[in-house]
Parts: sequence; structure tokens; C-alpha cells
Amino acid sequence: MGRRDENVVEGRDADRAVPEEVEAASDLDRREFVRRAVVAATAGTLGLTSRTEAVVQTAPSPVQATATPAILPLGNGEPPALQFQPYPGGTGALLEKLARARGRDAFDRATFTVQRWSGVVPDSDEDIAFLPAHRLSALVKERRVTSARLTDIYLDRLTRLNATLNCAVTIMADQARAEARRADAEIKAGRYRGPLHGIPLGLQGVFLTKRVPTPWGGCGL
Repeated sequence: MGRRDENVVEGRDADRAVPEEVEAASDLDRREFVRRAVVAATAGTLGLTSRTEAVVQTAPSPVQATATPAILPLGNGEPPALQFQPYPGGTGALLEKLARARGRDAFDRATFTVQRWSGVVPDSDEDIAFLPAHRLSALVKERRVTSARLTDIYLDRLTRLNATLNCAVTIMADQARAEARRADAEIKAGRYRGPLHGIPLGLQGVFLTKRVPTPWGGCGL
């Protein structure tokens, strides 16, 4: 760094310094920079600035004991990670555990059988809306409730409640109703595709969908 760049950083008030410039000027690891900034801010609040400066300069950091990896720049155009696997060791470790516990069976697809509906079908839209998905699936499969009715129930709830809950970004009402009518026609013709056939759903906004904005985090129905 040239002398002019050093003066730019050193001549500013510490409270107003740009974090990237301070980090670049001092070659600090980002985590160490944040640690020092927190200590300095706390000390300034308590009136311990001079004492804390010495502590910050002399306190050992676990980061300094190892080589600091290069920090790759990330711009606002970078998409977020598409996978989150909190299992210790990651996806590979989880698959290895399943294979040891269950062998080849751990990777075989299981067939989900929709149990037949028993009892009286609820009359109110509210009661139907709060049925679990596997019970809605039974109603749709047996044509005791249509996919079109389910879709209208949930679209109505979204219309009424989304302003308060703020749970959906793009409500695809026309497309949802068209797909519900197609599902009802297929089921009536004996072409049942499986447990989720005709069930309305919400899709997380990290999936690229044709002619629909992808907000990376919102939800569309």
C-alpha cells in the first residue's frame, strides 16, 4: 500500500473508518477485525479507550496462530448456497451412517400408500384448510374434494392473510387454478399420479421458475 492510502485510513476518525479499508491497511483477518472493533466500541462506551487500545494490540488471537485463508470477494450478484446440511461432517458423513445402519435399504425408495378416508368430510373451508397433507391426498384421490376447491381455499386465505403474515411474494393464482382443473380431469379419467397429485403447494423462492421472479428467499404459491 502506498503512503497516500495509509494517510487516507489513518487520517479518519476510527469510528468512521470503512471496515474494508481498515482491514486491507492492517492485513487483519476479518474475524479478528470484528473482534477488535467490538472491543473498541465497548471500551468507548465505558470510557476505557486508552486502556483498551493496549489490550487490543497485545491480546493473542487464535486466528493468528494459523495461516489466514484468502477471503474471496462476494458481490451482491452472487447467489446464496442452495444446500444446507447441519449434520456434523456434512452430507457424506450422513450417508455413510445410514449405509452402516441400514445397508442398501437406506437408499431404496419407499412407496407411500394413501390410506382411505374414513368418516365424514368436513363442511367448512377452515376445517379442510387445516387437514394434514396425507388426509387431503385421500380426499382428492377419492374425489370427495376437488383440487380446484382446495386451491380456491388456500388462495382465499392467502388473499386475506398475506398482508398481515407477509408469507408470500408471488401468488400465482391463475396458474394454480389452471393446474388444479387439469389435475381434477386427470384423476377423473383414472390417471392418478401419486400422493401429491392435486395438492396445492408453496415453493421457496430459490427455485428458478419459468416466467416467475426468483427472489432468492421469498415464497410463491
